[in-house]
Amino acid sequence: MALARLPAVQREAIVLHDVEGFSVEEVAAMQKVTGSAVKSRLSRGRDRLRRYYLRRGWVEGAVGITGPRRARDGSGMPRLATSPGPGTSGEEV
Repeated sequence: MALARLPAVQREAIVLHDVEGFSVEEVAAMQKVTGSAVKSRLSRGRDRLRRYYLRRGWVEGAVGITGPRRARDGSGMPRLATSPGPGTSGEEV
């Protein structure tokens, strides 16, 4: 997993802030550092994750890393991998 490859302080900041939902100030108190240090750790950690996924074929979109590149069929649109979910037939969209 990409998150496990991050330095511990960056991984902890990302998990606490982005996954658990703590504010920058709360993470700073937990890590006993300044809010600026937390923001730096978040930025550097996210940048490492972004580069990790881009090297593995994920596409960076307007809202961040959006998903793996898909082979194109004759329509010029990416093929979508689908899986049946609640209320769906599992057909390609």
